[in-house]
Formats: sequence, structure tokens, C-alpha cells
Amino acid sequence: EAMSREAIRPQHTMDDPYLSAMLGTPDFPGYAFGWFSAAFRGRRHIGHGGNIDGMATMVGFLPDDGIGVVRCV
Repeated sequence: EAMSREAIRPQHTMDDPYLSAMLGTPDFPGYAFGWFSAAFRGRRHIGHGGNIDGMATMVGFLPDDGIGVVRCV
């Protein structure tokens, strides 16, 4: 459990005003171990997506609320 918490803890912030405006949050997004971390409607959101050969995936979850979604197209 401690390792899982550490894996999603932002290791550095991404000081990008454009990205913050796009996400609709004044909080600067962060990057953990392969996970993006940002505020979403006042809640901590962790996510990651990827694309290859016409396929796309997105994994996102709100760890403090116990909610997660995986989308593959």
C-alpha cells in the first residue's frame, strides 16, 4: 500500500500555465512514476493515456474517492 501511494505521489510539478488552464485548475499538474496528477473539480485525479496503431487507452482514478475508469478505443 505504501508503494502504491508513492507511485502516484507527484515527484515534480509541471509548471505549465497552458496545461493548467486547459485542465481548468489553478493547481499546477504534477508527474509521478508514469502517472499524471492534477486537480479535477476540486479532487485529486491520477491518470495516464496512450496511443499506438489506431488504438487508444485512458486510465484515470480519483484515489481519495475510490473511483477509477479505464477506456479503450
